[in-house]
Amino acid sequence: MKQFKPNSENVKRVKYDPLKKELEVEFHSGATYQYHNVPRQRFDAFRNADSAGAYAAKKLKNGERVE
Repeated sequence: MKQFKPNSENVKRVKYDPLKKELEVEFHSGATYQYHNVPRQRFDAFRNADSAGAYAAKKLKNGERVE
């Protein structure tokens, strides 16, 4: 499991499991979303984005909210 804490007003923490291709994004609001079938390149682009919040809003789709 790979993980990072972006310098972001919206995104608190990001976790990625390369074997399952699952991405989990935790927001400062308390909401957590899981994304399935996320290629490693997408995780790398997210990690390197200028704005993690903007990247999540524009590039990540069909996430499942988890409690």
